[in-house]
Amino acid sequence: MISRMQLTDWILPMIRRACLTVALLIFSSLAAWPNACRAADTPPVVTADNGLKTIATINLAGAPPAGATLPSAYCNRTDLVYDVDITATANWDSSLDTDPHGMFVLGRNMHDLKPNSVSLLVWGGKTLFARMTSSTTGDTAQVNYGNLDIKPGAPIHVHARWTSNTISLDLNGRRIGTESMAGTFEWPQGRAYFVAAEDVGLSPWNGVIVSGTLRVMEPIIRAAYAGGKDAGYYIGSGAHRLPIDLPAGDGLALKSSLSLYDINGVKVFDKLKPSVVSPGAHTFELPTLPFGWYQAVGTLAGHGSTLKLTRSLVITPGPVDRQSADLSPFGITEETTLAPAGVYDPSTVETLFTRISAMGVRWYRLWVPWDYIQTAPNQYDWRQLDDVIARARSHGLTLYVCLLGGSQPWQSSQNVSPSPYPIMSQYCYMPLDMSLWSKYVGAFAQHCKGRVFYYQVWNEPDARNGFYPFLTGDYVTVVKASSAAIRAADPRNLVGLGGFAGGFGPSGIASMSHTDKDFAWGLGEFWSLNPQSYYDIMDCHFYTLDQPGQSWDKSVATAQSLHAAMQAHADGAKPLWNSETSFFTGDPGQMGGWTNTPLLSGQDQAARLVQMYVQSYAASISHTFWYSIRGDCGVLNTDFSPLPSYAAQCELARMMYGLKYQRALALDSTLRGYVFNNGSRYLYVLWTTSGDVPVTATTGAKAQVLDIMGNLSSLPGSGKLTISTVPVYITSEGVIRIS
Repeated sequence: MISRMQLTDWILPMIRRACLTVALLIFSSLAAWPNACRAADTPPVVTADNGLKTIATINLAGAPPAGATLPSAYCNRTDLVYDVDITATANWDSSLDTDPHGMFVLGRNMHDLKPNSVSLLVWGGKTLFARMTSSTTGDTAQVNYGNLDIKPGAPIHVHARWTSNTISLDLNGRRIGTESMAGTFEWPQGRAYFVAAEDVGLSPWNGVIVSGTLRVMEPIIRAAYAGGKDAGYYIGSGAHRLPIDLPAGDGLALKSSLSLYDINGVKVFDKLKPSVVSPGAHTFELPTLPFGWYQAVGTLAGHGSTLKLTRSLVITPGPVDRQSADLSPFGITEETTLAPAGVYDPSTVETLFTRISAMGVRWYRLWVPWDYIQTAPNQYDWRQLDDVIARARSHGLTLYVCLLGGSQPWQSSQNVSPSPYPIMSQYCYMPLDMSLWSKYVGAFAQHCKGRVFYYQVWNEPDARNGFYPFLTGDYVTVVKASSAAIRAADPRNLVGLGGFAGGFGPSGIASMSHTDKDFAWGLGEFWSLNPQSYYDIMDCHFYTLDQPGQSWDKSVATAQSLHAAMQAHADGAKPLWNSETSFFTGDPGQMGGWTNTPLLSGQDQAARLVQMYVQSYAASISHTFWYSIRGDCGVLNTDFSPLPSYAAQCELARMMYGLKYQRALALDSTLRGYVFNNGSRYLYVLWTTSGDVPVTATTGAKAQVLDIMGNLSSLPGSGKLTISTVPVYITSEGVIRIS
């Protein structure tokens, strides 16, 4: 059996999957500026002073309407801002009630997923959601608060505001957070909005809307940082420019300034004046800055109004030379890249792959639900898949395709044998007809022959909510059939297991059986069925979100014990991959993410990324895929602006190029050290698990010290350094002695 002590190894990813049924990212709560390292300081956002002009006000209080519509003048426009302010009382207790309760809803993006939708509601009795869906449903922005304390008759005050790509949420006068998305929202003309319900008869508000207004506003000053999704990425130490575009052409009537904050929230400069002012733009010449991550805050004033724009930016040392895919450990993944026709957004995929490639990443794990490709028993739609493959290849990315089940009645066993317990998504059900599944997988591999060589069968299939039926033998059946079809198409193809969620620890390896009350079956039971000939890659998900500071230390020991078990079960020659791992960033000290874990600062998340990849080398994990690209566990914000971890990944790839792992250093119990070399260049990576530790680095060769952003300094003559929880690199042409 799986012991309770294993719970945190794999139940946390399972909780996350339950929250991603509709492939929507849920982001952590965020506080207000000036914390410069939070995950979602990414608008432009119009400030709450006089930056907006109200052009319509609608009363929402009283008896809830069956549905009302906005006048056409306030619809189908991307320049408008919508503001909902509601005070309500409830007739339920949040500790007892688990029903959804709608406050203000336009369209659907909770019980269903429709484009151009906004939801403001309480879910599960105690979680307040503000969620916005773009015009394609391919992107969403969401702010949620999970500790709502509602008592019968007690008022709550909720304020939500959304622009074409940003949504913010306040609760009882406190800012909960702001999130942005890459897609664009427009209020559809003729669509009804609902107050005190999600729709007619759906999710009614059990209580009274005491007061409420819907305001439609337009900005007095229109401005945005130039470059859109690509704004804020700079290479090299030379002079860099940051333009603010002014589409109204009123630049000569505006005054502007720019302030910049570093990764620690320290103001680098204040109220820098533009070097060039024109009707269409104000351009700022940035002073020479150290490599790293910064937050820009631009202020524009005019027409009796003030507008503030925030944007994160990075300055990295130079283009990253990328190793061959076979040698590179760097991978990344995100669920929503591939989508059906009408939802798939090629421009977003291009932007994602551009950023991934620039970070030195060589691998991309692509999620493919069956019904995204095969829409009817004899009908295939390869268009979106072919576009993703072509774009990946053009950016030098090797795809690791994760094959998932389908939702159609002829594909899924859901209608025949529904799960008695919660399932991650409709794609987790075993295929209804294995012959149809084999035919599909064979057609897929044949279509992709010569372009895709790595396939993964399912996602977290050992988890009770990852594959149904919750039977080890049924998963082995799917792996066997899939492997035969994939290898028949091309003998060069390699097959990976589905990224086990937790049954790969010591107790899971020892486990030979499970029950429906367990959260996962173990590798011991899996191996007892002799499946070794059906796969080429052992794949597990090494999350450490339950560890203090989200430390990755525990995973090193887990991986080492797993390698020993693989050797004992005739799997020793196979590589070990980690197709998911990540760390949550936000306001330090706050709780967030799908695990409600203590959040890391942006700098600490960047540090964990470096530590994780370095320790993956030490644990002989061939390839590791960061989850996800965007959001509070990503390397980018949801509007594609960079997080500090982006800059850290760029420098890590640059430092590791051409090197091989050599050994771990035997050091103080709180000090970690790892050595890499290529015969002529040595790289030492050092950090502490807590606090600062003084060390002495002695070498007869020239040595240099770099921080994780790429800033270079010489090793002091004394060799004395202070090592902190943020890793440092020491490079040398010879061996370095660390003491």
